[in-house]
Amino acid sequence: MHDNRPMLLKHIDRILTERLYPAATRTVRQVETAYWALTDAVGPVAGVPGAGEPVPFAQARQAEYTPCDLPLRWGPPWGTTWFRLRVRVPEALRERHLELDLDLGWADHSPGFQCEGLVLTPAGRALKAVNPRNRWVPVTSDLLDADGTLELYLEAASNPLLLDIHPFLPTDDGARATQGHEPIYTFTTADLVQVHDQVRALAADVDVLLGLARTLPEDSPRGWTVLLGTSQALDQLDLADVPGSAERVRALLAPLLAVPAAPDSIRLGAVGHAHIDSAWLWPVRETRRKVVRTMANVLRLLEDGAPMVFALPAAQHLAWLQQDAPEVFARVKEQVAAGRIVPVGGSWVEPDAVLPSGESLARQLTEGTAFFREELGAQCHEIWLPDSFGYSGSLPQIAHLAGYDNFLTQKISWNQVDVFPHHTLWWEGIDGTRIFTHFPPADTYGAEVSAEQLRHAEVNFKDKGRASTELFLYGYGDGGGGPTREMVERVERVADLAGMPRTRHTTPQEFFTQARQEYPDAPVWVGELYLEKHRGTLTTQAATKRANRRAEAALREAETWRTTAWARGLLADDAYPAAHLHELWRTTLLCQFHDILPGSSIAWAYEDALAELGRVIESCQALTAVAQHALVSGVPASCPREHVGVGPTSGGAGVRSSSDGAVPSPEGTVPPSDGVGVRSTLDGAVPPTDGTVPMSDGVASPSSADAPGPQPTGQAHRVVFNTAPVSRRVAGVTVPPLGGALLPAGGRDEARACHASREGAGAQLGNGLVETRLDATGAVTSLVVAGRDVVPPGARFGVLQLANDFPNEWDAWDLDPFYRSSLRDLEGQLRDVHVDAAGARAEVDVAFGRSRARLTWSLTPGSEQLDLRVRVFWQESEKVLKLALPVDVHAHDAAYGSQYGHLRRPTHENTSWDAHRFEVCAHKWLHVGEAGHGVGVANSGTYGWDLTRHPRPGGGTWTLVRATLLRAPRFPDPQADRGEHELCFAITGGETVSTVRDAAYRLDLPTQELALPAGTQVGPRLAAALAPLVRVEGAVLESLHLADPEPGQESAVLVRVYEPDGARRRVTLYAPELAGAVGADLHGRPSASLGVQVEPTSTEGVWSFELHPFGVATIRLRRRTGGEARPSERRRAGAPERWGAGGEV
Repeated sequence: MHDNRPMLLKHIDRILTERLYPAATRTVRQVETAYWALTDAVGPVAGVPGAGEPVPFAQARQAEYTPCDLPLRWGPPWGTTWFRLRVRVPEALRERHLELDLDLGWADHSPGFQCEGLVLTPAGRALKAVNPRNRWVPVTSDLLDADGTLELYLEAASNPLLLDIHPFLPTDDGARATQGHEPIYTFTTADLVQVHDQVRALAADVDVLLGLARTLPEDSPRGWTVLLGTSQALDQLDLADVPGSAERVRALLAPLLAVPAAPDSIRLGAVGHAHIDSAWLWPVRETRRKVVRTMANVLRLLEDGAPMVFALPAAQHLAWLQQDAPEVFARVKEQVAAGRIVPVGGSWVEPDAVLPSGESLARQLTEGTAFFREELGAQCHEIWLPDSFGYSGSLPQIAHLAGYDNFLTQKISWNQVDVFPHHTLWWEGIDGTRIFTHFPPADTYGAEVSAEQLRHAEVNFKDKGRASTELFLYGYGDGGGGPTREMVERVERVADLAGMPRTRHTTPQEFFTQARQEYPDAPVWVGELYLEKHRGTLTTQAATKRANRRAEAALREAETWRTTAWARGLLADDAYPAAHLHELWRTTLLCQFHDILPGSSIAWAYEDALAELGRVIESCQALTAVAQHALVSGVPASCPREHVGVGPTSGGAGVRSSSDGAVPSPEGTVPPSDGVGVRSTLDGAVPPTDGTVPMSDGVASPSSADAPGPQPTGQAHRVVFNTAPVSRRVAGVTVPPLGGALLPAGGRDEARACHASREGAGAQLGNGLVETRLDATGAVTSLVVAGRDVVPPGARFGVLQLANDFPNEWDAWDLDPFYRSSLRDLEGQLRDVHVDAAGARAEVDVAFGRSRARLTWSLTPGSEQLDLRVRVFWQESEKVLKLALPVDVHAHDAAYGSQYGHLRRPTHENTSWDAHRFEVCAHKWLHVGEAGHGVGVANSGTYGWDLTRHPRPGGGTWTLVRATLLRAPRFPDPQADRGEHELCFAITGGETVSTVRDAAYRLDLPTQELALPAGTQVGPRLAAALAPLVRVEGAVLESLHLADPEPGQESAVLVRVYEPDGARRRVTLYAPELAGAVGADLHGRPSASLGVQVEPTSTEGVWSFELHPFGVATIRLRRRTGGEARPSERRRAGAPERWGAGGEV
């Protein structure tokens, strides 16, 4: 035969697109349309029609609508226009299959990325959403009034298309201050149509068969059978009467669709899905509406009888749905109970899995799991992060301790160079915990169930021959929308079809159960899942990253001191305040979503994030101050809710962005409602100040924590609190971890004073422990720390470097390797050298392009580290700013601080995998070491780093450490990172990581100080008040907070610790004021399987347990009752004794 395959394919395709699809519906009549364009002062122009913020349906229902003809121009960017749709259905058609066909003016692609709408009944019931690939609205007899009139309301959102066919173009529409105000859409179609079911079904049959013919190999007998059979059957279609001949043609095609799949074909578990980004190319405000629209679509399918199973991640989205559309939420809850909607993931949002702290990742799971359990009665069974930009090696243990033993992602398929070798595997974390893992081989979380995607899933599966089961996620995502009826129908047609993988609807849990049984000895991947792409997200939107770091620290401070005060009877259970802290955590967790924290969203998202994180910080500072005041004064504290209000979402103004002066400084003072002043100091990184804030109530002032009895004094004293899990020296006094100390007035560290001097054009700083020399440009040419000069011969340490930063795509996301070719040193000028009682410092000014920077090198008395503060006024575009720190260390690998531990990465480029890991994440610190010596760098919020090896004169190598400070991409936020920034670093010496880790905690968790009035008396009572509630030896205490109480029970104290060095240790826990220590899971529930075995020692209030390398443990304790209190202990039960002004403290 001489059949031409391309001609046959084109023949089928044209009949499908130009005859079958148009003939599937018949227009009955046009719909009468009226509109109400919301108007308010949004954007640069007030009173723009359609630019108003969303309003509830009840308000829209009462609005005055203006009749209009179509086409109608409508909708400025981010606006809302309500349409009232009315049509009288002819009586003869009222029992037929009828629908509305709507076109709001969208392009025929990118559902979820442009205008979309939600259709509601006059009673406010969400009927369905519409988007470019889902235009239909059901018309059923129950929706008609007595005379057959249909009335519906359409909330239309004019969201701009920012990621168009030509992507990554800078846009002004991502910020409210610069967005446009002219209409950007044209409403063209609102028709009542009759559906020809046989034609629709025929089109669906041909769609599947055409896809099969296209994707099978050209020499496939099955492919030719399908191609010829489909073409010949369509030749029997009456093109002049498609509805009349459709059934006959379907009968001719039926044998082609009835050939079963081969018995050994791959089995796909199809799961409906709608990955909705909590913010991205739209603000959080719009995400809330996307959730409602998507779930309305899902409910439409399920309530119409579709056999789909839908996976529902992100508890935050359900919380919004519960608040914004309770009617929809109630219907979702019914489908969850029926097993048709399955909550997955267990997290509050789908977070970035690299940048958040370990405690933040833990809270993602505890908060999310609690919401799913309490509000939906559901338990998730897998970690579900299909779109995060790499995955920390700490995640397997965190997931396991939260009760999750399965993990799903597909993002590693985005690797630029190296192809991941497995799709089903065991992923082993830094501590050895393994979690069963699956990467859906279709390489997408939003498939359309096309033949190409199905075939790719089968052919691409790396574990063929060893496993035959894989997961297949379908439904429009990112901007939402979810599965369509066409997708579900394709799943039905390919369920058992020769040439296609066998496909059936399933739940994620069913899939993982089957996959584990089939492939229990799957290969093991050890360590992080590094994504060879999107490396720039470690740096972009640096102000938000620093605000997140500070919010994490502020939450830790608030929980630590509120728990301590509660355990000592100074806070009632209802004053803890658990609900408020949950709210603060959930706000922070939302800001850690994988397109917010990484820096890849529009400007509007960062206006919101900085405002929300700023409120979290302020609220926590107020909560901390109240608790610390209660501890010092002994006066029971309440927690008025009006301290600072924070919601899980917001728009509007708040904390200023970095371009306006950055996030609240750690040195800032927040006056809480009781008048206590709190001053935070950045230990070591900034020369301390002597400012104090007096307490307003004249509470007695302590002097020496070691004093045997009351000691009056005429000088002002300060009480200092230390939230860090390591001790620190303040003004000559050692402050214990999670405890406090008294600072005598005028107290200074007794260590040798600092010195500083000019040396020609350069300078020299020192304190007897650290000595450094700077040249005329302000670069460090010699740094003696831990007894050795760490600067390589001839190198310059602490130099800013600038490079072009114009990646091939994904501007805010990607840092491509060729930036290195344009790197150049920026020459500075040594400006000032100064020494005083606070320490020695040298200031360096650097000017470049339209930007400028000031570097301040500083030493404090008794400090064993060199501190660096970098202030940058950044106005570059498409550039990257690096800080070069060359160290004279021959290192084969380096240690990078991570969640609950650290990981090591090679410094060489032996393999492609090594070479393309050229930009990596470090949390609070990194350490480069050789036998007997090493150098560590701690930071205040810098996550992107690169290390390279260089030959050393005389033999060996030295290591170049570079911090990525700032980027300046133009998409999606054309002003990303522009403005003022402040970054702090501490350089330490030492062979092991412990020194730099301790320095990082001190940098990350500044002390708080309370100034006490002069003339007060102090005594041993204050020493007890400032003693740590909990002390740990052999591990790092990472979190101290209260568990949510069970009904009728008192709250319990949760202590979370981790082993930091990769060693097996026996840990000792000291908590004499607490009792009943037991091992618990991550949620704080006692657990024999997930918790450690806690054993009491011979000393009351002291327990021990074993931790494996990098192991995490949660210990649950309760407050001692009055009967358990020892006579020697301070009062722990009952009303506290009031300590009056002038009395003994």
